Amino acid sequence: MNALIRYHGVFATIAGRREERVELPDSATLLDALRLAGQCHPPLAEALFLASGEIAPYARIFLNGILSDDLKRPLPEASEITLLPSLSGGGDMPMRPLSVFKAPSDLIRATDRVRAGRVDASELAGDFTLFSIAAGAGLQVAA
Repeated sequence: MNALIRYHGVFATIAGRREERVELPDSATLLDALRLAGQCHPPLAEALFLASGEIAPYARIFLNGILSDDLKRPLPEASEITLLPSLSGGGDMPMRPLSVFKAPSDLIRATDRVRAGRVDASELAGDFTLFSIAAGAGLQVAA
């Protein structure tokens, strides 16, 4: 079976690419795909996995657009796996949600709209001071 792995943020920088297709056994799990990505890009393995072998808490893994914590889940044919780092910052600023993104593709589309000049970034999140991902709640962008 084949799967498409999409890398975002620091994961794209570390892997040196935004996406790649990988070939996996038919019985492969999401964890198998992540381990293969780490084998192909050893620095990615260091960023993605803790010493215990668990996925780092700042890594968000999406399978076919849905946040997935079940890494032992078998992959369906032609799966799309997205690696998205949790983003945070802004010190002690109170969070004022402006937009909620349910899937990484929503954030990517919003970012593309800003880059193309079709929407001002301030309409989405002020100056993008604070980002946080809440498991199951999607990505919240706040000013």
